[in-house]
Amino acid sequence: MMRKKYSIIFKIAILAILLAAVAFLFKDSSDTQRPTPYDVAMPTPKKFAELKKWIAADADFVAVVDFHRLAKTPLSRFLEERLLSRGDKTIVDAVFGPNNAIGMAALAVNFGKDQGPLSAIVTIQAELKEPDFIDKIRQELANENVKLSSELVEGVFVYWEEESEDPFAMALPGPHHLLIGSKSAIVSLLERPPEGSGHLPLPEPDSPFFGALRTSERMKRLFPRQIASVQFAQFASDDAMQLHIGVECADEDQANDLRMFLSGMKALYALQGDGNEVLQNAIDTVVIRGEGNVVQIDAPLEQLPSLFSKQ
Repeated sequence: MMRKKYSIIFKIAILAILLAAVAFLFKDSSDTQRPTPYDVAMPTPKKFAELKKWIAADADFVAVVDFHRLAKTPLSRFLEERLLSRGDKTIVDAVFGPNNAIGMAALAVNFGKDQGPLSAIVTIQAELKEPDFIDKIRQELANENVKLSSELVEGVFVYWEEESEDPFAMALPGPHHLLIGSKSAIVSLLERPPEGSGHLPLPEPDSPFFGALRTSERMKRLFPRQIASVQFAQFASDDAMQLHIGVECADEDQANDLRMFLSGMKALYALQGDGNEVLQNAIDTVVIRGEGNVVQIDAPLEQLPSLFSKQ
């Protein structure tokens, strides 16, 4: 019997298994087993110059994380606590530990049209040794009763789950990159022309966390009018983990509407948290400004642990 499409929660669980397997291999592999050196401390622009080859040209949303730089920020402690509370110590060691081996990761999403499925791919940049890696993945997924099949696409083996209407898949297009997503999305990415067009413009890739979003007709139907007026947005954090978001609207009137809407939401959130000093301090650090058809939002991500530790 064909499985029904997996829920997002189940897919996230499989992704966690994959990450744990990656971490296991990094932890147990010696340097002599690795095909070519990979330096997690190399500059962010150099990492991204390689990783961006595996971002689909039609992505509507892209978020990129330099884990080596993120590990030096206050936000990493918050993430470590959340992962450790779930028992994910192996992943914590691989991503944030002193011998971390995962340098960068990116999420690219195409929101699709009408009622069609979303298309998403997670790209992980790290040191990979394909034979050991695939064997370990097979073992981990077999424990969850998930069997893998494979096929060759443009010289790259794509491994995908059997007996599924919406196969979960992975591929290793090079020694330092792992693709995780739906089979159709990965096959499409591998079969694309060498020179893609319409890539989502991203901020300068020199931040621990950066990315961009362009709205689609499907997205506009899901959000309030003020949010739906957004045409394009970029975001990036600095090493002090100050997040800067630039939102471009169709015109100045729509930008003013968005600024008023966001300011109203901020005030409402503050009212709901009346008496919570931690929450109030976090809200006060959020700055909404801008001019013309652009709205600028600045917020320190270092407030995130305090914001979520106390409700």
